[in-house]
Amino acid sequence: MLRVRPPIVTLSLVLGLLAFTSIGCDRRKAIDEYNRGVGYAQAGEYPRAILAFETALELRPKFPEANNSLGYVYNQLKSYDRAIVQFEAAAAAEKFKDRHLAYQNLGTAYSNNGQYEEAEAPLAKSIEMQPTPDAHYALAQVYALQKKTASCIGALRDAMALDAERIRSVPGDSAFDAIREDAEFRVFVGETRG
Repeated sequence: MLRVRPPIVTLSLVLGLLAFTSIGCDRRKAIDEYNRGVGYAQAGEYPRAILAFETALELRPKFPEANNSLGYVYNQLKSYDRAIVQFEAAAAAEKFKDRHLAYQNLGTAYSNNGQYEEAEAPLAKSIEMQPTPDAHYALAQVYALQKKTASCIGALRDAMALDAERIRSVPGDSAFDAIREDAEFRVFVGETRG
């Protein structure tokens, strides 16, 4: 009696399909956990959001949206070192469609952590990728905190070019306190009011 052995190709194909099905299932679960995390974050339930985003990342390690959102939660909790790690992971994902936001968030987390010089490069990268008034304004804040008046004014002008109303935030923003009495800054603020 002859035994017919199934070709190896068939076995590989079946295993490949099983693996694909498993990956698809994990991907779906990861997306579900991510969406759950977004809901928790929006409700201010940060411990639950962290668990959901971490579960999503366990199921799908390359998930920059989850990294970025987890970084947001850590930033809200003032756990800036953890936020920085997550934003760096999101910014490193070249196919992340909102990569410019990951860079902006990274710069903001550095700034919130008192690392103003480190904040400059990611904010500049965000602006290079997609200029937004928020990124220019965040960069202006970082410059002001370092008493780099001319650079601050330049970044504010760039923000105003995209959103003329953005300058209205400056008088009440404590980030500008360090240069508020600087003559060059006072002239600039005066020009924008009149």
